Amino acid sequence: MPSIIPADATTATSFPVVIGHPAETPPRTWEALMREEPRLALLEASARMYSRHRRGRRWHAYEQLKRDASRLVGWGCKRPELASSKVYELVIGHLVDVLENRR
Repeated sequence: MPSIIPADATTATSFPVVIGHPAETPPRTWEALMREEPRLALLEASARMYSRHRRGRRWHAYEQLKRDASRLVGWGCKRPELASSKVYELVIGHLVDVLENRR
C-alpha cells in the first residue's frame, strides 16, 4: 500500500493547511447576520417561544435549534460567507442567551 505522506515531506510545514472555506470575514453581530440570512429571525422567534417552557423542554428546543442553525450557518451551510465556525458560534451563543432569557 502506498504511503499517504510524500517521500520529500520532512516537516509538517510541507503540507498545505486549509482551515474552513476561503470565505470573506464573517459578520460579527447578530444584526449583521440576520441581514445576511433573514431565516435566522425565525430561529430567534422559536428560541423566544421555548424560553417560556420548563428547562427539560428547552434542552430539546436547543437541540432542534442547533440542527436548524447548522443548515443556515457554519460548516453545513452552502453559502461561503456564512460557512465558518465563528459564525456558527455567534448564532448558537445568541440563541442560548434567548433560551435562557438573557436577551
